Amino acid sequence: MNIDKISKSTAPKEKALNSLNLKNNMKILAKRYFSIEDAHQFSMISGDRNPIHLDTKIARRSVHGECILQGILGVLWGLEVFVSETNIIPTNLKIKFLKPIFFNSEIECKWDQNTKIIYLEANGFKLFSIQYAEGVLKRSREKVLNKNSSMEYPDNPSFEQCIKMQNSIFPLVGDIGPIDEMFPTIVGKYGKNAIYEFAALSTIVGMKNPGLNSLFIAIDVNFQMSKHNKSSFSLLSYDSRFNLIKLKFEATTMIGTITALYLPITKPGLEASEIKKSISPKIFEEVNALIIGGSRGVGEIVAKIISMGGGRVTITYKVGFADAESIRNEIASEGGLCQIRQFSIDSNPKNLLSSNNFNQIYYFASPKILNEKSKALEDLEMKYRKYFITAFQNVCFEIVRLGLKPSIFYPSTSYVSHPEPSYEIYSRIKNQGEIFCKDFSDSHALKIQSPRLPRIETDQTRSILIEKFEDPIQILFPLLLKMRNKS
Repeated sequence: MNIDKISKSTAPKEKALNSLNLKNNMKILAKRYFSIEDAHQFSMISGDRNPIHLDTKIARRSVHGECILQGILGVLWGLEVFVSETNIIPTNLKIKFLKPIFFNSEIECKWDQNTKIIYLEANGFKLFSIQYAEGVLKRSREKVLNKNSSMEYPDNPSFEQCIKMQNSIFPLVGDIGPIDEMFPTIVGKYGKNAIYEFAALSTIVGMKNPGLNSLFIAIDVNFQMSKHNKSSFSLLSYDSRFNLIKLKFEATTMIGTITALYLPITKPGLEASEIKKSISPKIFEEVNALIIGGSRGVGEIVAKIISMGGGRVTITYKVGFADAESIRNEIASEGGLCQIRQFSIDSNPKNLLSSNNFNQIYYFASPKILNEKSKALEDLEMKYRKYFITAFQNVCFEIVRLGLKPSIFYPSTSYVSHPEPSYEIYSRIKNQGEIFCKDFSDSHALKIQSPRLPRIETDQTRSILIEKFEDPIQILFPLLLKMRNKS
């Protein structure tokens, strides 16, 4: 299947738009959408089976909160479009990976003729920059490349093991067959082996070093015939302050360097066994809590605190059944009581609320909170309003209709008190949620806590940058104690 053909269920085919001129000699060459099916196809060719690209359950606990496209696939598409539309054949590429490509977002391939840079953009934000230099591409008769043994799952070394890694075999583990069908123009210009070896850079980073815990930062590549028959890669340098790793590689058609970030793909929540050591085993024994959005993040921590304090909890999940089941089993292994229920903010909360006689309800349903410089603001505001206002209101109205009198917990954010320029929409929506809580509480004689929480370290607050987080037990435990009292 040609990788430029997108399934009808996801998006239209890419469009050639080289006639559209923009300011500063910038041209849009093409637009397209990528789907997770594209990522699976490319994994068969490159051999890169890192779950950040393919496994939605694992990726939802990553720094991005969802699966992202292989960076090398994005580069190859950009190069295919560029060469097709301009007939320029770059011999050197300096690639910077600025932001990830998310599935089912419209991606534009742009060309700045003055600076000789190709950009991949989405919603006006630059995702990749590819600076190129022209030269004479020396090609010789292609030889059969020796394929290595394929890998089903990436290596998972520590950062210390990554920086001690010795010279390694260049990983040609994918299927070279579909390469010319997927990228016919650049295969015709560079040769099948060159595009196959370039695709394998994805496997070096995603499967070998750093492996599972990796993120592309930059590539500098020169296409030329190597003087050596054996292809390899090895450590060039590293920076332990930022967990950066720089590799050099040599293949039969190219040489260059890769810069990658060592970034653990997932972060588990605070363990129930650790929480159990720090609280009284009966302090929450009268609590029967429904925790909406309890399969991860702060909701997961609250579920473990209450259950380790002798209370009963029911946690909901939207798509993360495996996460919810794991938490239930972990709590049960420490002697706690936990049930799981599937629930979406689009669902009617009646069935969820009318069972089990809950005396406490926690609302932690949330999308990943994103820096507002990196997303389309209108779409982000709609998403936040749906999660933090509309869906929560539906829960509250149903509580009243059913005649229930639980204590309710609606987490707000410290950003309301201390505004952050990159989280203005999030702060404004949460402030509106606080106002609703007060008005609804006064009107219906219900106790609603809406504390302004600081940033607590969970899988949902992870970032590429090193940040300071508050201790979750110290922040949450006093608030949970207040939830026991109706007054």
